[in-house]
Amino acid sequence: MKAHTMKKSLGLLTAVTLSFALVACGGGTNTKETTAGGTAAAEKTVKVNVGSSSKGAVTAIQIEVAQALGFFKEEGLDANVIYFKSGTESAGALVSGQIDFSVNAVDHAIKAREQNKTLKMIASFTDKPSNTLLVSSSLKDSVKSVKDLKGKKIGVTGVGSGTHILTTYVLQKNGMTAEDVQIVPIGSASNFIAAFKNNAIDAGMVFDPTSTQLTDMSYTFPLIDMSDDAGTKQVFTEGGYQFTGLLTTEDVINNKKDVAQRMVNAMIKSNKYIASHKAEEIVAKLPADVVGKDKDLYLKSFAHTQPAISKDGVVSKKAVENNLEALKAYDPKNEAVKTLDAASLYDMQFVENSKK
Repeated sequence: MKAHTMKKSLGLLTAVTLSFALVACGGGTNTKETTAGGTAAAEKTVKVNVGSSSKGAVTAIQIEVAQALGFFKEEGLDANVIYFKSGTESAGALVSGQIDFSVNAVDHAIKAREQNKTLKMIASFTDKPSNTLLVSSSLKDSVKSVKDLKGKKIGVTGVGSGTHILTTYVLQKNGMTAEDVQIVPIGSASNFIAAFKNNAIDAGMVFDPTSTQLTDMSYTFPLIDMSDDAGTKQVFTEGGYQFTGLLTTEDVINNKKDVAQRMVNAMIKSNKYIASHKAEEIVAKLPADVVGKDKDLYLKSFAHTQPAISKDGVVSKKAVENNLEALKAYDPKNEAVKTLDAASLYDMQFVENSKK
């Protein structure tokens, strides 16, 4: 009887031990196996904080697409998206550890490096500048090239802004400098409408939805449209231009690899969905607070910027180098930018894993 009882006890102990071993190895019923490129969802989701600076901005739309189509949920993520007033605030929150990821231009990784902080882009959202150099319709007969803008007033959102940097580089590529024109800080993109209407500026570096709106209103015509390949190659001959993407810290890359992989998987799903669907189909999936009150304008803006959206999330060295070249043109005395290695600003391990 005692021997029988002992056998039962040993059997129970073995079963319990095996059960713990299975859970420790991920073989229990509370989780699902994680794959690099497929659904990484766990039954118990992981909460992540994601920063962005503009709800519905087409250059950052991967976040809203992932929310609307359930890509975060598929990857076992409970994404808490926090909208900041600016990209600078969003990047600052990332540096300080308030958020895990942020949607920013790669410029913010460059600026962080100048302050001895390290941010890296782990997925590309847009690989073209997504800006259009617009000219007042009143100058259509006299302005046929960038050189014709000599002495003219060119609007940018602010001194040192991305639009200012791009404008300076476009001028340089056409044998001019910022001294050959008058740079006019306009403020928010929507202010360009009043500026063109009141003849306060002759040209401006503008992005959607304002660029589409201005053209629709017949206030302007596009001189260089860097939302597509043809326009981008007029300025950046090869390699494109790395603009927006998903930034994170070295801490997340090194110590939260599974979370970073899930996040990138969700973003790649968004990129692929956008690349394989028409603007009308995509916009129809987005909620009203993303699209805004003027759905027709948003749809036109989306269709205009859609060619600039990365199809695969890959950040290339040449595209980052082109961004750095534009910065050097704007601030040639910046020694930190001169010596910065483009490859140190991004990490493609998660994008590569998503292909497996």
